[in-house]
Amino acid sequence: ELDCDGDGVPDPCQLAGDPAFDLNGNGIFDSCESIGSTYCSPAVSNSTGEAGVLTVIGNEVIFLNTVALTARALPAHSFGFFVTSQTSGFNPNVPNSQGTLCLEGSVGRFVGPGQIKSSGVAGGILLDIDLNTHPTPTGLVTIQPGETWNYQLWYRDAIGGQTTSNFTDAVA
Repeated sequence: ELDCDGDGVPDPCQLAGDPAFDLNGNGIFDSCESIGSTYCSPAVSNSTGEAGVLTVIGNEVIFLNTVALTARALPAHSFGFFVTSQTSGFNPNVPNSQGTLCLEGSVGRFVGPGQIKSSGVAGGILLDIDLNTHPTPTGLVTIQPGETWNYQLWYRDAIGGQTTSNFTDAVA
């Protein structure tokens, strides 16, 4: 769980529909709310009729190591995992997918124990990430100050009874 204010107590994060994560309930955007810049938006609509939305929440100060990836507007009980790269892209022709992959280059996958998630009944996924063990195709790395990383969720979907996959929008 994220401890964005450093008080030793995990801060609750909400997923339900609102892209503005007001963690302390005071109506003010603080350092543990949405960070990064969204691109590849809107994503291709999924079986719910909506496009999956990715939000990165936490603190941009690297040494605090308080970052979580959240996705919403997903089909209920859909499995997915987050992907990451230092290179943004636009690849609309991913085999067996109706969505657009917005990363390229060396793409890492968050597929370790507990990292492949179900969207549950609410159609949302939350994953706390460790900036000291960040996945790449060649192993885990530590994110360094000044680096830009891009994130996206790849998830299962079904259109017209046919199994497929889709992607949320992306955040850098």
